[in-house]
Amino acid sequence: MVFAHGNPEAITYKQAFALGHQVAPELYSTVDRILDNPRESVAAQEVRQLAVAQSAVEGRQITAFDYIEKEIAKVRMQIDADPDLTLLEGILRRHETVRQEIKPREATETKLIFGDAIRSGLGRVDEI
Repeated sequence: MVFAHGNPEAITYKQAFALGHQVAPELYSTVDRILDNPRESVAAQEVRQLAVAQSAVEGRQITAFDYIEKEIAKVRMQIDADPDLTLLEGILRRHETVRQEIKPREATETKLIFGDAIRSGLGRVDEI
């Protein structure tokens, strides 16, 4: 993401919030924002924190999505190695649910505004 060099690609809200989080984490670290990642589940918040911790351990940036992808791959290998461990299927399903929740999505300004209006109870889309 390059703002100063006239990046020809449109900057998304998600990218803007990511930059804001880097510049002023005390303002942009909350998961209770209206425009980006509203009310994440505790499981998704845990994965985000695990990714931050793993980033510190490895000394490189690891996204929450990359972290959960690796966890899913690990559990799948474990299931393949011993299919009788049936409780691992539940862990895999929970990981897959979190992956869907934190999956990066392309968001346009219009989609975000309409989504925010609907979630905040301002009315139907045709009333806006």
